[in-house]
Amino acid sequence: MRIHRIQSVAAYSHLIETDDALYLVDAGMMGHGRSILRKIRDIGRDPTELRLAIVTHGHADHFGGLPEILDEVPDLEVIAHPAHAKVISTGSVLISPGLNPYFRVYELIARNSLHRSGLRGVGSVIALDDGTRLDEYGLPGRIVYTVGHSSGDISLLLDDGSAFVGDAVQGRRIPGVTNPELPTMAIDVDEVLASWKLLLDAGATTIYPAHGGVITADDLRPVFHRSVARRAPRPAAEQPQF
Repeated sequence: MRIHRIQSVAAYSHLIETDDALYLVDAGMMGHGRSILRKIRDIGRDPTELRLAIVTHGHADHFGGLPEILDEVPDLEVIAHPAHAKVISTGSVLISPGLNPYFRVYELIARNSLHRSGLRGVGSVIALDDGTRLDEYGLPGRIVYTVGHSSGDISLLLDDGSAFVGDAVQGRRIPGVTNPELPTMAIDVDEVLASWKLLLDAGATTIYPAHGGVITADDLRPVFHRSVARRAPRPAAEQPQF
């Protein structure tokens, strides 16, 4: 099994290559589908070998490029979380709240511009339950619900410990620094941390985020513990007195 990271201006897509088939996790923003098709040909494969596309959640920078691929591979099956299946199917705009001033501005800009961007839906989307195995597609792994960044986040956890997590975890984007970070946009940070624990407990070893560099479980674990500790209520004796 070989994993290809395909970078776009917004997010990474991941192409999983086996001897028998190809599998895509996320498809980037509109226009990125052509880059994915080009990558498939560059590695000596044919786009018709794509057997499955997994959309980690229904944000435009994760499914926007998929219609371009479906134009060439119309039988490609697309799977997603039930909460976001309709959004991906119809090409609706869905945005999570920004968690800092910069991304609150980004949120505002996105809300006012994405509906004019030509975002297309992908048509049929298969909504899978938490824990669904993908052996019938030839992929040794399962779907894990990892909500928090949005209400419809899924991760692909392969049996070898490779985890494709979309925006559930953000890889650090400073060169040479591997520490992971919380997402910059989320609906519930406590749910994000619960999803981190779920991935760690489920045996994730190598984590492939859509944003930032690849990290390991050993990178994530201390950040998880520090983040949980910061959010825990202080003992009564340490509470401010008014």
